[in-house]
Amino acid sequence: MAQLIPVKWQNPPDDLSLSTGQIDIWLFCLDRSPCETSWLDQGEKCRLSGISNQASHQRYCASHTALRGTLSRYLELAPSEIKLTTTAGGKPLLQDASPALHFNLSHSGNFALVAVCKGDIGVDVEPKRIIRDIPRVAKRVLSQHDLDALEKNHWNTDTFLSLWTKMEARQKCFGEGIFGQVIDSSLVSTHEFLVSAEIFATVAWRVTSQVTNLNFYSHYQED
Repeated sequence: MAQLIPVKWQNPPDDLSLSTGQIDIWLFCLDRSPCETSWLDQGEKCRLSGISNQASHQRYCASHTALRGTLSRYLELAPSEIKLTTTAGGKPLLQDASPALHFNLSHSGNFALVAVCKGDIGVDVEPKRIIRDIPRVAKRVLSQHDLDALEKNHWNTDTFLSLWTKMEARQKCFGEGIFGQVIDSSLVSTHEFLVSAEIFATVAWRVTSQVTNLNFYSHYQED
């Protein structure tokens, strides 16, 4: 596995523009992000009301607040006015198909990523942690090619997380869950990176999108 280094997160510009071939990736630290329940739609509020764990409740609300706040900057709409729907595979998208804007959200632990572009997009983030019985977990969802690479690296945790984020981002790009129709890796381009030390992430897009520019934005800076 190639050595990954943390990306350099930049402050976003005041005026955002999104060109063809551009992907903007936004980082949010969920315990430092607001929870604006008035921004959420009825489906999001219903989901939130069913989360009893306080930390999970905050992280769900903060991540969806972050998503709506981010989209509002591109669409020039109030966050509460943004209408979202989902595909049959559960991928969220704008209900109004007229704006040429696609997005994807991933959150794990205390971090969330929002990726925005003009074509199909998928993103996944996974903090490094203890994973019991990596072979058993990997064999449930990873391809034989990935399993061979993982076994070659002695079922190493870093290798597993790198392959896992690539798989999830690839599946999400095409609107499939991890147990959905397996997406051929030849149909997807990916960029792997570290959010910060030991936090793995991948963004994926269709090979036909010809992405030439990746921007990494964050209001959050580590202490």
